[in-house]
Amino acid sequence: MWVNDEFIMKHLGDQSGVKGLALGAGLGTVLHGPLIGVFPLLQALLAKGAKLGVVVAIVSTWAMKVPMIPLEIKLFGWMFTLLRSGLLFVSAFVMAPLMEWALGANWIQRFRGASGEE
Repeated sequence: MWVNDEFIMKHLGDQSGVKGLALGAGLGTVLHGPLIGVFPLLQALLAKGAKLGVVVAIVSTWAMKVPMIPLEIKLFGWMFTLLRSGLLFVSAFVMAPLMEWALGANWIQRFRGASGEE
């Protein structure tokens, strides 16, 4: 991966807090293409030290697709687009801590151990 481990751990890792979630949510909005193409990226981020909540934020906001907003506004109107995009973005900040809580503190260590990239 072209981004080094220190950058990922600093900006997307356990100590990144809400700033890391916001960065992940923002990253999710600019990713486009099939979700299956995003999964290897997310796996690599987790293996390199990204916080689980950040990866959840990326997946949660992946459905927004900023480049598609003008088309969505034209087809559905600005109110629908703004509401849908806003709810998706806010949901990332709700889903992230819920997933971390539901999977437990040890999940990420088990994941990294299973992937063989500690």
